[in-house]
Amino acid sequence: MFFVAAACCAVIDVLLVRATRAAGAEAARPDAAAVTTIGPVVVAPGPSDDAGPPALPMIVLGSTDDGRTIGAEGSGPTHIAVVGTGVLAVAVFRAVAAQARAAAAASGTSIRVASAPELRTLVASQDERCPPMPAGTAAVVCDVGARDPTTVVLVAGPGQVPRTWDLVVEVTRYGCSVRRRDETTGVPVSPVLPELDP
Repeated sequence: MFFVAAACCAVIDVLLVRATRAAGAEAARPDAAAVTTIGPVVVAPGPSDDAGPPALPMIVLGSTDDGRTIGAEGSGPTHIAVVGTGVLAVAVFRAVAAQARAAAAASGTSIRVASAPELRTLVASQDERCPPMPAGTAAVVCDVGARDPTTVVLVAGPGQVPRTWDLVVEVTRYGCSVRRRDETTGVPVSPVLPELDP
């Protein structure tokens, strides 16, 4: 199990390095920004609030019992890990990854994917390159930022979460929660799920 977790983390780290290598020369310029910001958790107003919709595009992760939307800022680099196994974890990953891909497509940035063979259809089209990963894992890397791309990964357990992460969506038999790196416990949410085609 340790070797599977290590292999999974290694593959995800390699994907991140390759996604940012091409932008290395750009980041080395003297006028390049020295500080990289991360996409924070955004709590959108609930239906009863007077405020309008959020100004920044979001990658929606779920909603709280009182109707607030929990998400990550879609315009900046964010690293999201969906942790869990089974149909619900795969569905949550699919919904979050689809939003990340849509944001990348809207901004004209490139996308890289990798997955376990059984999850290939979740992240890649038939003609898209998709390097293999260990069972139950998948990754979508969107080169939104020059030095720090947005990533969405699916892993089976907490021990497989990549070293670089901002948000964890934990999917268990007891429900789902969203947790930031600086938090010890997550916020319970109703998870975002794929929309069915009409």
